[in-house]
Amino acid sequence: MKNILVTIFLTFSFGCFGQTEPATDSIINNIKKQYHFIQDNLKSFNTAKIKDPATAYYQGNQIKLIVFGEAEKNGVDYYFSNGQLYFAIDYNYDKNKKGVVSNQYYFSNGKLILWLDNDQKKIDLSLGTNSIVGQGLKAHSSKMKDAFKK
Repeated sequence: MKNILVTIFLTFSFGCFGQTEPATDSIINNIKKQYHFIQDNLKSFNTAKIKDPATAYYQGNQIKLIVFGEAEKNGVDYYFSNGQLYFAIDYNYDKNKKGVVSNQYYFSNGKLILWLDNDQKKIDLSLGTNSIVGQGLKAHSSKMKDAFKK
């Protein structure tokens, strides 16, 4: 009887282990789906502009996207779900490469979980300066959201 109880306990424990947070790949795939949904439905969203220059895209009364900066030169796009930043992409015109270079930032629960550079290479987030980039993006996205509330 004792062995049966131990087996049941271990089965239940291992079954629950790891289910508190979805695997990173699953989170990234969900972010990509949300990103594509916004891109596919962008024309149906309401818009508002401010001088910075920035444009917000709304679905109902929720901001889904803020585009900040000058098109084809430099800026950052912030994507939101339920008011939380989940994805950002920055872009800058590089005179040497004669084109736009960009970085992609993936967030989960308010934390930067993946940073891909222009060549789609992962940037090491364990370096202190790199984790600060995520905090800066969060702070700027919040500032931009607040600017649209006025």
